[in-house]
Amino acid sequence: MPTVNIAVKGARNLLAADADGKSDPYVVILCDQQKFKTKVVKSNLNPEWDEQFTIPLTTTGQRLKVEVFDKDKIGSDDSLGTVELTFQGLTQGQEKDAWYILEGGAVGENAQAVALHEAKGAITGMFSKKKKGGVGKSLTSGAKTLATGKSKDIKIKNKGELHIGITAVDFSS
Repeated sequence: MPTVNIAVKGARNLLAADADGKSDPYVVILCDQQKFKTKVVKSNLNPEWDEQFTIPLTTTGQRLKVEVFDKDKIGSDDSLGTVELTFQGLTQGQEKDAWYILEGGAVGENAQAVALHEAKGAITGMFSKKKKGGVGKSLTSGAKTLATGKSKDIKIKNKGELHIGITAVDFSS
């Protein structure tokens, strides 16, 4: 059975998902029905984990989903972005060390991102021909977003990167 060693080294420029402008990040690796998880690093947008996981694969063509989360005390943890890993081009025993750009993510409790989103909506509403809703409606939805900590309407640019090393431990059939 093919086996890889995944070294979750660190991350940089993660999304700030908490109201204090920080995140409490950790990494989850999903492979078939298996789940591997790093420790949580408190209040950090550039965490270092230096944790290793040996993961059995069904085939060398398999993909692993790696997702960075922000640990929340209340409610569900927020995604800070994902990346899919493939194993083509690996040489057994040699580490492939790379920074992977995270995709997606959520603002979570980040009041600054919510406020910016709502302010843009209010300004756009003031200058559009349709006067439906206006500033009051936008600010009301912003208050709801802050209360719940979630908004599906907010699109954020993720600049986060995840530092991972991948080593083919056993790629024999």
